[in-house]
Amino acid sequence: MHVVCVGGSDAGISAGLRARELDPSTEVTVVVAGAYPNFSICGITVVVAGAYPNFSICGIWTA
Repeated sequence: MHVVCVGGSDAGISAGLRARELDPSTEVTVVVAGAYPNFSICGITVVVAGAYPNFSICGIWTA
């Protein structure tokens, strides 16, 4: 199965994750309007505190 989620906010990401939970072989594509998908809100404080060199580490990227 191939699921396409439109929107990289919490709802789109959650839908993709849930599809994978129900069937691990499901291929998930998330379509976002911006350059970056949803990121870890709790990770912002870690980046601001200087624990990570840049903000991109809060995202999950695949090729």
